[in-house]
Amino acid sequence: MADAMAASSGGVDWATILKPFLSSNYDYSNKTELLELCSAVIKSESEILRHKEANKSLYNSFAVLAADYISSNTNGLSVSQLETVSAASRVLLRYLLGALRSISNSAGDDTEEPKGTEGNCTERVERLLNAVRRLCVGGPPGIYSRFIFPQSFVLFLK
Repeated sequence: MADAMAASSGGVDWATILKPFLSSNYDYSNKTELLELCSAVIKSESEILRHKEANKSLYNSFAVLAADYISSNTNGLSVSQLETVSAASRVLLRYLLGALRSISNSAGDDTEEPKGTEGNCTERVERLLNAVRRLCVGGPPGIYSRFIFPQSFVLFLK
């Protein structure tokens, strides 16, 4: 699945990006997985920030999940490792703020999202704002991991 996604996504290394999320011990990663995720986010910045509209739900879910994962696993990192995490966090923050801006700009539209995509507008905004907060102030490991993305996203990844 990751190979098919990479072929259609402009080179995003989905195998590296998704590996920590599929771990049985999501709340407590090893530093290598965290740094690989952050490096992949940095390398994929242009694709993350300029993805196809058809992939919006995927990238929204990914950004929220990555924000939770990163903010839950930064304890004990060295200064140089924190620089990598900080750079990835900046990419995710830019994405999340852009997604919030997009929701705000389309709030007056009469078009309705298809059922089962990301929930209603309030739920999407809440998920995105929680991710922004996590990246800015952190929090206990995995506090939002069960609530920040639709269950269908997990099933899609497996």
